[in-house]
Parts: sequence; C-alpha cells; structure tokens
Amino acid sequence: VRGVVALVAAVIFLLFLLSTNTTLTLIALAAFPLQAIALGIYGRVTKPKFKRHAELVDKLIHRFQESIAGVRVIRSFGAERQAVDRLNDASAHARDHRLHLAKDQAIAIPVVQTTGVLTTALLLGFGITFIINDANTSAPAPFTLGTLWNYFRLTRQLSGNLEAIVMVIAQAPEALAGAERVFKLLDEPPEISSPDHIS
Repeated sequence: VRGVVALVAAVIFLLFLLSTNTTLTLIALAAFPLQAIALGIYGRVTKPKFKRHAELVDKLIHRFQESIAGVRVIRSFGAERQAVDRLNDASAHARDHRLHLAKDQAIAIPVVQTTGVLTTALLLGFGITFIINDANTSAPAPFTLGTLWNYFRLTRQLSGNLEAIVMVIAQAPEALAGAERVFKLLDEPPEISSPDHIS
C-alpha cells in the first residue's frame, strides 16, 4: 500500500514539475535509473542470501522444537549441554548470516542516497545558471531565486516519494524469499492423508 501511495504522489508531483521546468525535472529524475540499477544488482545478490537465511531460521526453530519435545529424553541421558550447543550453533549461523545481509544493505542504501545528493547539486548549479541567463536577457517570465526555492521544495516531495518506492524495492528480495518458502510449504503433500472410502 505504501508503495502505491508513493507512486501516485510521485506521478502528481512529476507532472507539476514538468509543467514548471522540463530541463530541471529531467535532471531531478536522472538519479532514479541509477538507483534502480543499483537496487536491481542488490536484489540479484541478496535474494539467494535471504532464502538461505530463512532456511537457517527454520533450522533454528526446528532445533528448538526438538529440544522442547524431547526434554525428558535429553535429561534422562544427561545431554543438556549437547542440546544447548546445537541450539547455540544454529542461532549463531542465523545471526551471522543476517549480519552479512545487513552489511549488503548498508552498502546499497548509501549508494542510492549519494546519487540523490549529486542530483541536488546538479539542480542547484543549473538553477543558478537559469537565473543568471534570464536576468541578463530580460526574459518575460524569468526564472528567479524564489522559483528555484519553490522548485526545490517540490523536488524534495518528489524525492521523498521516489525514496519510498526505492525502499519498497529494496525490501522486495526478502519478501520474495519468504513467499517462496511459504508456497514451497503449501505445495508439500500432507503427511497424513484421508482414506479413499470411509465406512
């Protein structure tokens, strides 16, 4: 829902900005393809990692369930230490894998934000150029400092919505990996089947 709302708002702001100044609007949008490429690479790299992380979490839960269900057997054999070690190993593997995913995200998100900063710098440079040119040529509808300020405010609104869309895209690999796990479980045949005929 958040992504849809951000998309609709971004389209509205985009149309208004295009009607104000097409050149500056195209510059403002220049970062978005770069962000999309960076996130596409991020998605391809991290999707199998998210899938692996889900498997490690499943293994941890399975270990925990085994320990709870067999607590009496574990105590009778004095194997508490071994059971705790197995749980700790499974937990450590899941934790370490999640930390690696966090590092990947810590690299991808700043790259996306840096492109936005560079775009802002380009907008400022071109905007000042338009102000100077219109002042020297006495244009009938000059591009003024106030116009540039208002344009920046609208651009920030557009960027905020585009960043929201970018964040939804960034979270998509994890959501897709989770969905694949769910559908895989749903596709597994039941262990207990109903008899063909009930007498």
